[in-house]
Amino acid sequence: MSKKVSKKKTIRKGSRKLRNQKRIMGVLLVFTIVVGLVQVQALVNDSNKIDSATYSPLVFSEPLKQTLSVLQIAKKDGDSLFNNKNKLIEFSDIKNYDEDNLDRYLAYSEAFPELLTAEVVWRVNINLDVDDYTSVITIDNPEDNLAIINKNRAVASGYVPSDLTDLEDGTFQLSKAAAKAYKLLLADIKKAELDLKVLNAYMSEQEVKLEHDEYILDKELSTNDYGLVKPGHSEHQLGLAVDVENTDEANFSESEVYFWLKNNAHRFGFIFRYEVASEISHYNNESNHLRYVGEDVAVDMYEKNIKHLEEYLDKYENR
Repeated sequence: MSKKVSKKKTIRKGSRKLRNQKRIMGVLLVFTIVVGLVQVQALVNDSNKIDSATYSPLVFSEPLKQTLSVLQIAKKDGDSLFNNKNKLIEFSDIKNYDEDNLDRYLAYSEAFPELLTAEVVWRVNINLDVDDYTSVITIDNPEDNLAIINKNRAVASGYVPSDLTDLEDGTFQLSKAAAKAYKLLLADIKKAELDLKVLNAYMSEQEVKLEHDEYILDKELSTNDYGLVKPGHSEHQLGLAVDVENTDEANFSESEVYFWLKNNAHRFGFIFRYEVASEISHYNNESNHLRYVGEDVAVDMYEKNIKHLEEYLDKYENR
């Protein structure tokens, strides 16, 4: 066979292969278009559900993965995260559901109909439906790094942490683990050529009472006054909280050291305890209040984008 004939056969085979590839690509293109049209039609047919959806910014400011993780979706066909307005997701579908709280869930949901069911559950579980200082319990684990103090949880009168350790020049104190972590954090800040100053750390019951008495002087207080902190209800009494400030003239929440802390404090076991809405924390917003919870929890909260300690513990630690 001549080289010329062989070359022609090779060209014909190449052309046939190219035509086959084009046919396959054409079939795939048609298939893609058909699937797309079907999905668009389904979206149009279901648009009434999408239009009627209600969203909670407190849920959807977090990654969707986290939101899904607190739900046990699809007990019934057609249940969806997005049809909360029609109440097709029941309270019992939520992972941290507590049957004893059902009546309270219903009442809170009626009071705040814009909230998703999952949001209602954790809020009620941590007693956000109860007025401040009306259902106070004394915590039995004040030495625990995850001890919770709030307006309805307090340390016993006369409590003093057993392992208070000096910070800096001895003016301030924290519990041993918190003090060690803070010193490591401060050393890292200095490596970044920044500086940080302690404003407040451990406070005794008497010091909290003094601040409380000054606050209520000539004030007309409402039932839930977020600025009112009674003795026993301040995190500073745990020896796990520290208020800080920058050493330059900038507002703290606009300073370089603040943004450094936002990106790094969790690596040392600290969280920003009161950078959530006051109606959630029931304390005034404080961008300079750091709370030691330990590295594992602080990192997990950072990665899950949960900013409220009670919410995190209800969803992940107590289940």
